[in-house]
Amino acid sequence: MKYASDIEKKVVDDLLSVIFKHPSNISLTVSDGEEMVISQPTREIDLIKSELCQTECNVLKLWAPVPSSPEVLRKVGSYVLIWGNDCDLISDSSMSDLIDEIDSQLKDFSGDC
Repeated sequence: MKYASDIEKKVVDDLLSVIFKHPSNISLTVSDGEEMVISQPTREIDLIKSELCQTECNVLKLWAPVPSSPEVLRKVGSYVLIWGNDCDLISDSSMSDLIDEIDSQLKDFSGDC
């Protein structure tokens, strides 16, 4: 995230923290708007951050294990990040109870931003 502002770095740190603390054992894939830069779901924060802010936007897709088959992952949501928007970095997200729960925790976590 070499080109991200300090505010954007904080938003990403807060978002990843909330996502990875969720009991659903969520992992992420990352697109840069043109291609999948991380195509296998991962929980490696340093890897995820290294691929962010290389283009003007990123899409984070959230994956969680299927309860009846934990080795199988299903897409459970997504976030669109538009770089250069500081506090408004998260410009869109999918609609689901899980995303609503993450968003609620993120608002409490991010404070003034």
